[in-house]
Amino acid sequence: MHQVNASDLDAHANRVAAELAREVRAEMARQLISNRELSRRLEAVGYPKSEPTISRITRGTQGLTAVDLIMICGVLGVSPAEMVAQATKVAEENEQGGTDGQH
Repeated sequence: MHQVNASDLDAHANRVAAELAREVRAEMARQLISNRELSRRLEAVGYPKSEPTISRITRGTQGLTAVDLIMICGVLGVSPAEMVAQATKVAEENEQGGTDGQH
């Protein structure tokens, strides 16, 4: 069994969280959706998040909960699992010296 160092795991989790924020921003950009529009869409499905909250989430200065991710992906029409997989892949590539986080 592989021994996991708690600080390494914490650092990995933080890198994945940062990549998730980037993935959300990238998907919003692909769809030309502003923070205001995402906030409006979330409100429309009964999951109110203010525009400043969306801004903090997409900048990575506020944590993205599992429920936030599922709801945001739902209104964007993308798979939360695929978004997490992509964010994890990029974070792991960065950990191995692959890129600087831009993709």
